Amino acid sequence: MKAHYKRILRDAEKNVERSLAIQDLREGSPWHGAFSQPDGVYQAKYAIYRVSTMIAAYCNPETKFYHDGTVLRRIHLGLDYVQRVQHENGLFDYVTCNFFSAPDTAFCVVKIVPHLQYLTARQDLTPEEAAIRNRLSEIIHAGARGLLEGGFHTPNHRWAIASVLMSWSPRYCMTPEGPEEEPDYTVRPPGELAALLLRLDAEVETRA
Repeated sequence: MKAHYKRILRDAEKNVERSLAIQDLREGSPWHGAFSQPDGVYQAKYAIYRVSTMIAAYCNPETKFYHDGTVLRRIHLGLDYVQRVQHENGLFDYVTCNFFSAPDTAFCVVKIVPHLQYLTARQDLTPEEAAIRNRLSEIIHAGARGLLEGGFHTPNHRWAIASVLMSWSPRYCMTPEGPEEEPDYTVRPPGELAALLLRLDAEVETRA
């Protein structure tokens, strides 16, 4: 596991290096702070995924980018872009086909929920880390409000939306009021649901 963890760290560092290279730094550009996809498109989801790795590297003392000033500045440039393109109702566009899209907003927000949970749980944040936490909170809570208005049309969209609302919807109480409300299983990243269903199916077949 230690070797695997070290590989994750090195891969994250390479990811950050790539992000620094492809981030749009042109003053006045509508994509200032965004990151160019391989097809040349700029959009919120790609920016969030790139920034998420930058945040992880910035906050991890075992990476070479720990508390790196350049990375911090680029994180905020990326978040500037993300908040500029987030609609007033909290939703994002998937610019090649879906606009004011609840499912695509869920796929954006779910990527940075663990980062906010981590930074919220820590008691020793630097002012710089606290500023990142606060911006993530703004994006996630706005997105969660938008998800309450949006729809979906495939099962994986439902999973993504539910995983965000379970953690960050302002509408619902998130604390079980008694044993009867305690869930048998808790799924947060949408991908965990498919694995859980396969495991439960296998257990049913074994009992049969």
